[in-house]
Amino acid sequence: MENGLNYCSVLVVDGNASSRTILTSALNEIGFGYVRSVSNAAMAMSHLMESVDSPMSGSTPPVDLVLSEWEMDPVGGLILARWLRMSKQSPNRFMRMAFVSGNLDAEKVELSRLAGVNGAMSKPFTTGKLKTHLMGLMTGNPVFVKSPSYFGPNRRRRDDDISLYDRRHMRDITNEDLGQGTHPHLGGFNLPNYMARIMEGTPRGHIDYTALNWAHTLMSKWSQDYANWIKGDVEQMRKALGIIVRGESHRARALAFLHTVSTRMIREGEAMNYPLVSAFARTLRAAFESPQGVRSQVFEIAETSILGLEAVISTHASGRGGDVSQELETSLMQMEQKLGHINPGHASHYAGLVAAK
Repeated sequence: MENGLNYCSVLVVDGNASSRTILTSALNEIGFGYVRSVSNAAMAMSHLMESVDSPMSGSTPPVDLVLSEWEMDPVGGLILARWLRMSKQSPNRFMRMAFVSGNLDAEKVELSRLAGVNGAMSKPFTTGKLKTHLMGLMTGNPVFVKSPSYFGPNRRRRDDDISLYDRRHMRDITNEDLGQGTHPHLGGFNLPNYMARIMEGTPRGHIDYTALNWAHTLMSKWSQDYANWIKGDVEQMRKALGIIVRGESHRARALAFLHTVSTRMIREGEAMNYPLVSAFARTLRAAFESPQGVRSQVFEIAETSILGLEAVISTHASGRGGDVSQELETSLMQMEQKLGHINPGHASHYAGLVAAK
């Protein structure tokens, strides 16, 4: 079966050129026949969408396995995992994906698990250890499960891994096709082992993907985008702002959190076609960078920025059009003017966004 890796294709996603080279060399040594690499998740998404109709000999061959780092600029691995499993643009929601990262802790492993990845492995690694891990991913054929709170391979270890809401509506989620049991949002996908056929050397054009296409048709009713994936972050940002306004003991930690998350959103928003997320996050960060410190004007701008992020999320205001976007742009420009008063050195970033429309 190991010889069958020669027919398999891997996409390496890592922002560090040396890490990409090391992992690519290890994969070639293990025996994978097609290995490509990109430097961030946004490039990975483009590669995966282009790969759908590409030949194996091309620059974007169809991908069997995605190996991703966690932290990347502008878009990291967690967003890639969510995009792969839940976006309408994903070419294959059932594709194998794993993190191979030097920045994994217990919290990130759990987040990756909830995002539906097949596995996670820490750097540094030996080629032998990597091979053992990846052989399990390539030869296994897990049942995929769908619930209101999760979509991905069945990695359930105990009943607590599935929410109480889900448990109330199912007998065995892995044995019921999606929507065919006692609840329309619950079910499993026990698909044929397509990877086994590929590893046997069967040309991809000769494989019957009827069941996979059927599964994608069912899943087309359930999709998410970037606005869904940052909802929890924005909720935490509001809690952090409350701590700062009340002057509680964890104020410094709350400020650091707001800076970290807003900086990430500035990068991600543009890449994920949510420029308003970038703009509101940039204004929020700039408010707390005011040399006059934390004052009532700063709180007002920060509160309005978070209200703007909440509005973007609730309306899915992507791109640069629509009535909602125009209203939010007006709010942004007003905040930029206020920032100019409390921080004369502040330059308006949003003016460029409006001019680009």
